[in-house]
Amino acid sequence: YGKWLHEVLHAFHLGREPGADIAVDIARLHAIGAASLASHGLDEAAFLPFSASFDVLVPRYVAWLHEREAAGAAWSEGEVELRAAPEALGGIELQGRIDRIDVVDDGRRLELIDYKTGSSSKLKEIVRDRFEDTQLAFYAALVGAQSSLPLSASYLAMDASRGLEVHEHVDVAATA
Repeated sequence: YGKWLHEVLHAFHLGREPGADIAVDIARLHAIGAASLASHGLDEAAFLPFSASFDVLVPRYVAWLHEREAAGAAWSEGEVELRAAPEALGGIELQGRIDRIDVVDDGRRLELIDYKTGSSSKLKEIVRDRFEDTQLAFYAALVGAQSSLPLSASYLAMDASRGLEVHEHVDVAATA
């Protein structure tokens, strides 16, 4: 479900006009999900639990997206493959795929977002100790090697029962 959801959200953002009507965004996201199911030949009955979660997620995600846009955030790119070979690592190359990168503050800052379909409470626990959360720090190191803009990074927990919750890795650039 998580891999499929990443693909659907990426396709949704690729062709989306910022500031679209909420109802249009909801209908479009549902349509992209249905098309993705069909293109992968996934059995609708077997996928039913995930479809039910997706049906609950769609309006919540679109509402969250519109709130972010109203606050000045804008989707920039998604499913971004990055590589970096920091000098301090003596030639070792880092590689990762970042789910989503947004620009904020009129392009003066970047926000890295990692989509998660698992437990929100577990993510909250992970970011509590920023030296235990290696994933977001790793992504910040990759982006920081290519951009001088200030960074922030968060997990977006997409739990059907609890809604969407953002768990920020505080001061991720320093941890990176």
